[in-house]
Amino acid sequence: SDVWEVPEFSISSCFGPPFGMIRTRLLALRFKPFYRLIQNDPNCVVHFGLPSGPVVTPDLPTVYECVDSTLKCFKSSHYRRATRRCCIIHCQTNRIAEALKCAWQKEQPLWKLAVNPCCFAQYSTELQPLARDSHHILFAGRLSNVKSPLLFLQALHLLKERGAAFRAIILGKGPLYNSVKIFIRDHNLGNIVEVKHSYDIKDQMQSASIFVSLQTGDNYPSQSLLEAMGAGCAVVATDVGETWRIVDDQVGCRVPLNAAAVA
Repeated sequence: SDVWEVPEFSISSCFGPPFGMIRTRLLALRFKPFYRLIQNDPNCVVHFGLPSGPVVTPDLPTVYECVDSTLKCFKSSHYRRATRRCCIIHCQTNRIAEALKCAWQKEQPLWKLAVNPCCFAQYSTELQPLARDSHHILFAGRLSNVKSPLLFLQALHLLKERGAAFRAIILGKGPLYNSVKIFIRDHNLGNIVEVKHSYDIKDQMQSASIFVSLQTGDNYPSQSLLEAMGAGCAVVATDVGETWRIVDDQVGCRVPLNAAAVA
């Protein structure tokens, strides 16, 4: 199979409107060449995220991934467009599905709601204890506000000030990439924090001791969190949404959404 990647613009979301709107509209133009390829494939099913900025998918069989675990964007124009299509909306949790249903039930949408469990990578049950680095902290996810990479860095800065010995890797990219790099530079974290991107993070998860998931709406069922647990990492996760369903004191700890608690 082919992986088609649409390059993002690194305009930090801290600028706010209108820069965020300009960024997403310019990004939408980059999808057009891929849409032409998709429309020429009679067997294609489009899998797309909601909300999706100004991007409008072609008139093809579509599965939308409902990614707004904060439940704040359900009345937006992206969802209104989706109500008019015979499509499937895949909701990560029943909480999201019920909230979306309530938001649009008077409109009699054409969509079908589905809630399915995540599938995640298979890891050996006999992990090599010598391969795990007790000082290695891992963060993996899109570098956007909902994932809180800057909060992660604030917590690391507190750890450094306390004299803790650690090294951290941030795996991901996105609109906050430049802000992340600037924070690392300004707080002299460059020698202990590395930022990179990878499509295969199994090795990183098997060598790390702690995985940090700091989503603002819900860490359940975060794909990267499930994979980290499958790899044997201890978990630090924000206590939001239905995170309690998979993170308890047997696998890690849930913390408030602030740097001191995360640290």
